[in-house]
Amino acid sequence: MQTLHNLKTAKDVRLIYGFHLFNNIAITVVANFLFLDQLFLRMQLNLSHIGLIKGISYLIPMTVNLLLSPAIQRLNRDREIVAAAYLFRVSLPLLLLVFPQIGLEKNQLAMAVGLALVIIHIFPIVANNSIHVLISASIDVKSLGKHLGGLQLIWTLPGFLLAIPLSRYMDTFALLPDSEFYRGLFYCMAGTGVFQIAASGIILKVPRPDVGENASGEHINWFSRIISPFRDKNFRLVLRVILLTTFFSSMVRDFINPYFLTVLNMNMGTISYFSAGVSILSIVSFPLWGRAMDRIGGRNSYRIALAGLTIGIAMLLGDGLLFLMLFAFLAWDGSRGVFGSGIQTIHQYLAMVNTPKGKRNIYFASATFATGVGLFLGSSIGGIVLDTLIARLPSGEPAAAFRIYFIVAMAGLGSVMLFVHKLPHDRKHIPGRDMWLYVYRFSRSLFGRFR
Repeated sequence: MQTLHNLKTAKDVRLIYGFHLFNNIAITVVANFLFLDQLFLRMQLNLSHIGLIKGISYLIPMTVNLLLSPAIQRLNRDREIVAAAYLFRVSLPLLLLVFPQIGLEKNQLAMAVGLALVIIHIFPIVANNSIHVLISASIDVKSLGKHLGGLQLIWTLPGFLLAIPLSRYMDTFALLPDSEFYRGLFYCMAGTGVFQIAASGIILKVPRPDVGENASGEHINWFSRIISPFRDKNFRLVLRVILLTTFFSSMVRDFINPYFLTVLNMNMGTISYFSAGVSILSIVSFPLWGRAMDRIGGRNSYRIALAGLTIGIAMLLGDGLLFLMLFAFLAWDGSRGVFGSGIQTIHQYLAMVNTPKGKRNIYFASATFATGVGLFLGSSIGGIVLDTLIARLPSGEPAAAFRIYFIVAMAGLGSVMLFVHKLPHDRKHIPGRDMWLYVYRFSRSLFGRFR
């Protein structure tokens, strides 16, 4: 019986991996802000417009996700939600290509794009909550770190490799009329989006979680369910760290492509090469983060990842290819690289290991909501700060404005370290000296795999 159970569990895990593979290919373009930022720049939107659009397009859907979570938990249709929601996710972004062609003024255009992205993002954000439920119900907590690292790899690498030829293709439209650019982007969106049909079919084969695993039997009202994660002292600490880290890292992530495109004058193809290189690096780093979480716990791993992410962003203050490569290696776009990707994986891990089994939908939704608040604050405030710095600096050089901006983000991330030590204990505390020893071993493992 135990052997049959192990075989069934292994099959369920393979299905989840298969979904992530085809889903990542399907969202290669529609969820990649390299392509969307170039579209926004073609629309001649200001950085403050872009920041506000990105901010509300995450905050509102993540709030909706939290409000819907009690109903979704009772419904227990996570597989169906994921399958249907991502079909909308890959098809609705085609509407973005229509707006520039109907003669809207800049502010009207920004409002239309923002509203569209809010609607578009509701579907994957609700679906991701259900994906986390399926993952936590199918994977044993003892190997959770390993599989989260593997899933992050599968959900990152294929799309970013595919983005190389697609971004080079879009570079051919750089000097062509807008109508040609929009037509080319349509082909890229539609051509990759069809892979979602396979992804949705696979996820429907994953067993439905037991009601006891996915729904609480407590007879409490809707509002009490919604705020229960925020009343949980330990989980509230997790939410605070997620919000603060997301806030400061999104200040970098949401404006790094405009920085590359307009300040460093890089083209989309070059940026995609860097992205792909970082994704290949993930082959090594994601499993190492999974092993670290299983061995030393989420809190200790977070200390390492946050320090590395802060150092990585500091590399943007230097000039030349070497500093750009170090930034890419450590903290590409603020959410990837060796340490940026570690932060994202550890957020998932901390949410999963600190969530009661019967309240997964609601607790995961609250973590997503905290992420949304952080994204909104980082994007909207970041855009305003950047436009203000660019307008007011005597030199008028956007490069100087971006450097000051990156210093602010870096200082903010460093301050989050003050709160990390308060996270719930999932392993014994590791003293600073021993932590540096583990960092050395981590680095040796990382570089050893490249030899």
